[in-house]
Order: sequence, then C-alpha cells, then structure tokens
Amino acid sequence: HLLEAGRVRHIGVSNFEPPHLKQLLEGAVVKPLVNQVELHPLHYQQGLVSLCRSHGILVQSYSPLGSPEGFPTLSALPAVAEAAEKHGCSTARVLLGWSLRMSDSTLVRTDKPDHMGDAIAALGLADEMEEAWVERISG
Repeated sequence: HLLEAGRVRHIGVSNFEPPHLKQLLEGAVVKPLVNQVELHPLHYQQGLVSLCRSHGILVQSYSPLGSPEGFPTLSALPAVAEAAEKHGCSTARVLLGWSLRMSDSTLVRTDKPDHMGDAIAALGLADEMEEAWVERISG
C-alpha cells in the first residue's frame, strides 16, 4: 500500500536467507530492491549473493570487518595480511575492498577520521585488487 500511495519508492529486506527469499519471491507482488546481509570472508554467503543477483536484488553488506571482537580474527587471516602487505595498506582496507567487490554496496560505520580514510581508500583498492586475491581471501 505504501508503494501504491507513493510514500516509498522501493522496499528492501534484511538478513533474508535463500529459503526466506524464495518464499517471498513466490508470493510477492513487488520484489525487494535490496537484501542487507552480514558479509565478510568468514561469513561469505555465496549462494545467497548468487540468488539475489539472479533476481536483480542488490546485496548490501554490513559488518565488513566482522564484529568488534571478530576483527582481530579477520585481520589475522593469512590472505588478508598478505594482501595488505602487497598493496601497502591496512588489513581493514583490504577487508573493505573485498566487501565492495563481493557486494553491490557496503555499510561502514565509524566516527574515527583515520577509519573514514580507510573506507574511502578502499574504493580504489576494490578496483585495483586482482581477482586472484579476492578469491584467495574468500577462501
């Protein structure tokens, strides 16, 4: 009703896994524009990403660095550390670059200026990062 009334332009969902998404698509009059999901190298939902893309649903990732207690684990992944060394940047920038390559958009939350700089610089790294590194980080 909100779409028909012009109160919203698009709808989106959050954390819809393949079974939920398939059920929604079977009965939906309007398919969602976006599915917002947690996405990082230790939680790469390739099947979900493929399903979304096959139906024209954008994938918006959140928690590209994992949870605060999970970041040391992600930054210590050998492929992430090696990519950071190769590209001369932080492991956070590598993880953000990976996330930008694997999803259609990435949500980044920080109030620290140096972290904001990493997020902006990750845009360039996402373009520069060779496919072999992306696949290696993906596991």
